[in-house]
Amino acid sequence: GFVRVTPSKEQRRRLKALHWDKIHRVGEHSVWARIQGGVLPAGGLPLDDLEALFALVHNSGLRQLAKQRAAEVRLVEHARAHNICIVLSGTHMTFPAIRNALLEMRCDKLSTEQLQALLKAAPNEQERQA
Repeated sequence: GFVRVTPSKEQRRRLKALHWDKIHRVGEHSVWARIQGGVLPAGGLPLDDLEALFALVHNSGLRQLAKQRAAEVRLVEHARAHNICIVLSGTHMTFPAIRNALLEMRCDKLSTEQLQALLKAAPNEQERQA
């Protein structure tokens, strides 16, 4: 799940690098025109919210997770594994049900299109040898 992180004062000072487009003409009713005219929104600008939104937060938990993922051994590259998951979810059957339908050659359980998709998802020769 997600963990809410409250950044320290030092972390709040470091902000994300942003690439802004310059505004050459400020419209009369824009926030920028009001600020330049000395009219601020009630309560002023929510600078704390903006700073929290654009602050760089270094989380040691994220670093550890990244190290763990780097140490993982993958037999199938990520894109191929993702495509296989899509094919398997497209059958709307559990893995044991797919296996049983294939072993029993039940054409009423798997359509021709599903069989072709499963054939494309099957491991190739290189993946079998790995």
